Amino acid sequence: MKREWILCLLCLAPLAGADTTTISTGDGSISLTVPAGWKAERSESKDAPLRIVIRATEPPSWVEVHSTDLAWTAVATARRFADHLNTGDDRFENAVYRADPMPHTRADERDGRLLVSVPLFANGRSYFVQFIGAKEHWDKLALEFWSAGRSLTTKQPIWPPVPDGFASKEQKGFRWAVQPGVKSRDVKRIEKWFDQARKRFEKVYGKIPRPDGTRPLVAVVKSKGDFSRVSKEAASSRGKYTLGWADAALVASIEQSEHEAVDRASFTIQAFQLLYMVRFGRPDPAFIFYGDARLHAQEAALGKRLPTIRDSLFRRLPESYPPLDQVLGLNHGNIRARFDLAALYAAWFRAGPSAARKAYANFLKEFGESGDLAAASRTHLAPLAELAEKTMPRFRDKTLKPTKLR
Repeated sequence: MKREWILCLLCLAPLAGADTTTISTGDGSISLTVPAGWKAERSESKDAPLRIVIRATEPPSWVEVHSTDLAWTAVATARRFADHLNTGDDRFENAVYRADPMPHTRADERDGRLLVSVPLFANGRSYFVQFIGAKEHWDKLALEFWSAGRSLTTKQPIWPPVPDGFASKEQKGFRWAVQPGVKSRDVKRIEKWFDQARKRFEKVYGKIPRPDGTRPLVAVVKSKGDFSRVSKEAASSRGKYTLGWADAALVASIEQSEHEAVDRASFTIQAFQLLYMVRFGRPDPAFIFYGDARLHAQEAALGKRLPTIRDSLFRRLPESYPPLDQVLGLNHGNIRARFDLAALYAAWFRAGPSAARKAYANFLKEFGESGDLAAASRTHLAPLAELAEKTMPRFRDKTLKPTKLR
């Protein structure tokens, strides 16, 4: 993934009111408006084509602006970065998420410096504006830092790009790209499936706002062999429909099987996961991201909502259940072998006892507003452990209604 940054060392001398200057990358694609007292010098590096350095007094403090290809949501990005610093980078400690004055991550470096990282978004790309410096300097520089961060502008093209030669349009916040040679009736079929998946999703998870920063792409191609034209990640998929996470691109082949309902279900899984990422910005909790995706696919295939469930999925549902806390703790890395377990618990929260349904609704509301998955789970889902243990067997055998696909 291409990365380039602006590195700005902050001048600690008093700044002259509103006097500012614009600092840009060499090609002018990324710019910041900063106090006039900040000085810049450009240099080349192996990892980043361009670096802008602002010299300062000792000990130095600086601002870095990192550019990456993909954006989801500010809250989720800042929270994930805090989690990463706490668990995956031993240079930092005490990393926390803070919402004001804008979503950001704050952490202490073990060498005594402070890191403040703000995710910003434009044209489907992520930009991380980061203060790194002595803690005693932060209070003097904070206002200038927030102002500089908000001033970021970019001329970089929208990510992901529409492939050359593809027809494109925007529809309800999502961009569509169609490969030459794809017939209009096939495009309309995919558009219909996506619209149905979106309506089904919004009934459970609330209305999807226009994507904040993310510019997801739904591409319709002639065959799986054309996936690579849209997304390198999608090119390795074995299915007819796939979601390229790193590219925020849902790619759909117009190839069809003998059963349209099966195709529609397969497409719905990928559409659900794209919509979930746009709504929440992260593939967590995994039992929802993977489990409820399969329930939505079942509903798309059968044309009926829970507690109706396809008989083939019902037969795979486990008859013994781990404690609820283990299910809530499943993550992206360890869920893949437990899709059916995830689907069972997702169904229980959506169609089980009234207490479970109410708690699930409250969880989604808090998670959607705060982005704090741990707190929302701890408050609303974890207390249902005893209820899940008592009611899950009856829910599986009596409430769910297995139905054959016709």
